[in-house]
Amino acid sequence: MTVDGEPPAWPFEDDPDLGVFVTEEVRRSMPILWVVHHRDGDWVFGGVSDFDEATTSLVHLSHLAARHPEFADIADLPRGWRAERSSPDERWQREERDESDDE
Repeated sequence: MTVDGEPPAWPFEDDPDLGVFVTEEVRRSMPILWVVHHRDGDWVFGGVSDFDEATTSLVHLSHLAARHPEFADIADLPRGWRAERSSPDERWQREERDESDDE
C-alpha cells in the first residue's frame, strides 16, 4: 500500500492476466535471476537453471508479481531484450538479444 492507502500502480504495460512462462524454480518462489522479453511480447522468467520447456509453466503476470514484487524493476524491459543478475541483491544487467539464436 502507498501512503494514501491506494495500492501501487501496475508497473507493466501488459495486462495483469497475461500468461508468462516461468521455470520450475521460479514457480516455487525461488529468486528470479534472468528475464527474457521476446519481440512477440512473450515473457520468460528464470532462476539459476536454464530454460527447459519440459518443466516450464504458464502463470498470470499478476501472480508472479505478487510473489516477486522486486521484479517490477524490469517491468520496462523492452521487447527483444533480456535482463539478468547473479543474485537477488545485484542490479539487473540488460542487453538486447539476438533472437536468431532461438530458431
